[in-house]
Amino acid sequence: MSAPAGGAVTAQKLPKERRMSSREEMETIKAMPRLSRAILILKLAGVVFFAIGLEGIVSGRYVLAVSFLGLGLFVSLLPIKVRINLCGRCGRKLDVGQAICPSCGVPNV
Repeated sequence: MSAPAGGAVTAQKLPKERRMSSREEMETIKAMPRLSRAILILKLAGVVFFAIGLEGIVSGRYVLAVSFLGLGLFVSLLPIKVRINLCGRCGRKLDVGQAICPSCGVPNV
């Protein structure tokens, strides 16, 4: 962009979004469906396993390093695809590939 004739270019700051507190994060996790919570726990466990494996490399315990690095990579990169054929709001069974519930109109992604 070019500067206007005779004027200075000024940057506009966007307001920062408020971060969630730890209590709000815990409430959000508790409100998640069980399957989503399980996936979240698996992803966090993969990061922890990978960190333990890196610690094994640093400390010279190569059995620990190889086992936990492999386990951490496997869990972190595990392809998880979940298909739920129920509406999240009313619980009605949906057809395969149906994204919007016909009774309540809620999109099920």
